[in-house]
Amino acid sequence: CVGYTGWRGILDFGLGYVSDDSLRFGDYRGLEEEGFYAALDGDVHYRNLQGRYFDLYARDLGYDSRQLTMRGGNQDRYELRFGWQEIPRYRGYGTQTPFLGVGSDNLTLPTDWVYSSTTSGMTTLDSSLSAAFLKTQRKILDAGGTVKFARNWSFKADFQQQKKDGTRALGAGLYFNNSTILPAAIDYTTNQLDMSLAWSGKRGQAQLGFIGSYFDNGKTSVTWANPFTSMPEHQAFRAAMEPDNEFYQFNLSGAFAVTPRIHLSGRATTGRLTQDDTFLPYTINPRYSDLPLPRSSLDGKLDTSTYNLSGKLFARLNHGFSFTAWAKLDERDNKTPVDIYTQVSTDLFPTVNRYNRPYSYEREQYSADLRYRAHRVIRLSGGAVQNNMD
Repeated sequence: CVGYTGWRGILDFGLGYVSDDSLRFGDYRGLEEEGFYAALDGDVHYRNLQGRYFDLYARDLGYDSRQLTMRGGNQDRYELRFGWQEIPRYRGYGTQTPFLGVGSDNLTLPTDWVYSSTTSGMTTLDSSLSAAFLKTQRKILDAGGTVKFARNWSFKADFQQQKKDGTRALGAGLYFNNSTILPAAIDYTTNQLDMSLAWSGKRGQAQLGFIGSYFDNGKTSVTWANPFTSMPEHQAFRAAMEPDNEFYQFNLSGAFAVTPRIHLSGRATTGRLTQDDTFLPYTINPRYSDLPLPRSSLDGKLDTSTYNLSGKLFARLNHGFSFTAWAKLDERDNKTPVDIYTQVSTDLFPTVNRYNRPYSYEREQYSADLRYRAHRVIRLSGGAVQNNMD
């Protein structure tokens, strides 16, 4: 029973002030610059006697770390949900770089750059340095709803999109003793869908669900000019970034009371991960441009299956004895094709041919335990556990 009807809540309006510029202080807060900030927070709620409700939670709406959450509906009938969150993250404080084109996938050097085998010989290095903020901003959108129908049935669907933009430090080796730290661009998008159909009764419940996750990287690679003295074929380098990939899973779970003293529950899942981004050439070095790739993409496939009778078989034998049995079967079947690859070490020379090695396994876990309450303050228990892995 609710203790009120109608609207109620608290809204805070005001000003905040930061006394000094500080990227470290702004990490996760979004308050990195000196000055005034709008302080906006609040909670708003609504209830009525017919079961309708609405909740709103707002935090730091005037900052780059803002958060907003809303939900509303009719109790035991339906609910709608919405959320928004931003998270700033600073990965470097006062960082500088001589590279031009920060934020893109092609980093170049100034036209007056002086090449050398060591940084001390790069006489224009100091004059070429400019600020490069290693910062990421994550934006998270949530939306979903739940509908209850036919008395014992309900359907739930939730969608989340995460976007992450900015720059991060990327280390890249050159030759055998030189390296470059690059301000590499980040452009990640992850969409996730979670749906389930549930049934509940007096003696049990069951749920059928689906989860899908889809990752997209807007930057497939980064190319940069070599700041060290080199041969013409080594004036530029390139590295691949994280590839796009997908994952989906179906799951079934449930619990059932066979008798008031014997309960059985379990969960089964099956899913697949895939990754088929087009391969880059082995190297950007034109000397080895004729090295053939064994395939155009990894064509990676990995199947996962889990069968979990865990909630176990629970039986209360009498007032003092209880017995629990638990089993879990877990299988990982990596179907990624096996081929021979020729790596070009630091873009200088090919190495020994190698096979890619996709690994799979099967795991079995079993346990059982018996518990006895000998006295109000004395309990005895014993059990066994077995793990098998191939």
